[in-house]
Amino acid sequence: MERKRPNSVEMIGWTIAGAGLGLLSGFVLSNLLGGVDRERIRRAYGSLQKPESAPIPVKAAGGVRAVLAALAADDALATLELEVIAVGVGKVELHGWVPTRGLRARAARIASSVPGIESLVNCILVRGEDEPPADAALDLADQTA
Repeated sequence: MERKRPNSVEMIGWTIAGAGLGLLSGFVLSNLLGGVDRERIRRAYGSLQKPESAPIPVKAAGGVRAVLAALAADDALATLELEVIAVGVGKVELHGWVPTRGLRARAARIASSVPGIESLVNCILVRGEDEPPADAALDLADQTA
């Protein structure tokens, strides 16, 4: 069976019908989805872009090294024996003893400001406040129930 080639009048008719159907569907979608303006297009395009301000999480070992370096660079914290433990990508815990609450807060502030550290658990204890009293020591030899 041989296909009949459309004549010019039929082609113009189909072209007009296609353009009309496209415009009609555009109006219907516009009413369903809301109006389109420059600001909405800019926001939609911006949401597709990768934000450059978001820090890239560092690997566990790199995070520990970076936090230790930042703590060692601070004069007040450099002499203290603080331990940094990686608990995941971009997540660390701080452990150790400090003489004051201010140094505890300072260590947490410095560690959390390291690029790539997303989560920080501060387990640093303050001498004199977090220690159990000397007279409240447990008698481990007492096995009475």
